[in-house]
Amino acid sequence: METEATKQEEAKRPPDLALSYAEYHQLVLSLARKIEATGWVPNQIIGIIRGAALAANILSEYWSTPCAYLAVQTYGQDKKRLDSGDIYFNRQIINNSSGFGQQALLIDDLSDTGFTLQTSYEWLLHDWNHVFKRLRCAMVFFKKDSTFIPDFYARLVEPDQAGQFPWIKQPWEVGFHAKEDPNNFAK
Repeated sequence: METEATKQEEAKRPPDLALSYAEYHQLVLSLARKIEATGWVPNQIIGIIRGAALAANILSEYWSTPCAYLAVQTYGQDKKRLDSGDIYFNRQIINNSSGFGQQALLIDDLSDTGFTLQTSYEWLLHDWNHVFKRLRCAMVFFKKDSTFIPDFYARLVEPDQAGQFPWIKQPWEVGFHAKEDPNNFAK
């Protein structure tokens, strides 16, 4: 049961930032165009999963380039951040081709602190430096106070006047489209 205190706390939060699948797709395509504008195009995409699986796939399709996935976890099943500094890696990279491209783009969906992307980036630089000649990183949603700044991002997310960031509702989040508008799930 929702208490009055809970309602007041939620009223202080900035509105959620929610996107449909179509809006998310367009946002990732805008990221691809930003990357292309620099004159650099990757020949390998590496998505941090779960969150960046869709973005990695969209970029892989856009550039017709191999896509790989790196499983990293900094949140528990309850969607609460694990203890500070805890990160779980699957030390294998799952790839959809027989080899790896040498110009790799590591992508994550969003940053709260930048810790996941930074740790993944540093691990790839250290353990995979014999494979990737160039490794750059990107985020779909980059929160302004993140400590790690990616090479590219699609959307800058800024705090409100109280310093609070909106909750980013990804289109695939359980309960987002299905509960709020079941007809919108396929859009």
